[in-house]
Order: sequence, then C-alpha cells, then structure tokens
Amino acid sequence: MTPIASTQHATTSPINEMFASLRVRNELGLIAYISAGFPTIDQSIDRMHEAAAAGVDLLEIGVPFSDPIADGPTIQHASVQALRNGFTLAAFLDRLVQRPLPIPTLLFSY
Repeated sequence: MTPIASTQHATTSPINEMFASLRVRNELGLIAYISAGFPTIDQSIDRMHEAAAAGVDLLEIGVPFSDPIADGPTIQHASVQALRNGFTLAAFLDRLVQRPLPIPTLLFSY
C-alpha cells in the first residue's frame, strides 16, 4: 500500500484573518454573544450591528431552541421569547443576508 502524500494548505477565513490581525497588533479580541431573534429578528440584527460598531471583533450568534435550560436564565428567556415571536433560522438568515455584518460571525446551536 502506497502512502498518500499530504500537503498542508493555508486556509483563510474571516475568523483566521481576524486572529492574525490581532496577533500582528499584539491585541486581545472581544467576542460577544447575542441570541438571534430576541426580542425580534430585526431588533437582534440591529444589536449585532451596534456590537460591531462598538468594537466587537467576532460575534457568536445563538440560535434559539425549545429547551435551553443548560444555558441559564438569560439565554433561556431570550430563546423562549424569540420562538414565541415566530423565530425561524431561515427567516433570520434571509434577513442577515440583506444586512450583512462587517465582522466575522459564528452560529452557536445544539
């Protein structure tokens, strides 16, 4: 059996670039968490843009779900309220595409 040659390729992504930029400047990054859809989809996207404008380097976007007990009362409240207000991931992503964020983002879900 002949071993397969492996080559390493540098992967770039907005997140990798953000961390590389912070390293070059010898700075720490600020990562924030916001629950998508709380209290409404549009208001949550407004808060995300405000966080970016305030200097957040990376945004972790929490996807609401029906049983967020392990996340504590604050995220639990936000998830329940977002779902009561009709949150769907598809609707959120459709709106976010219309108003893209200027910083890297991660979706956090279970």
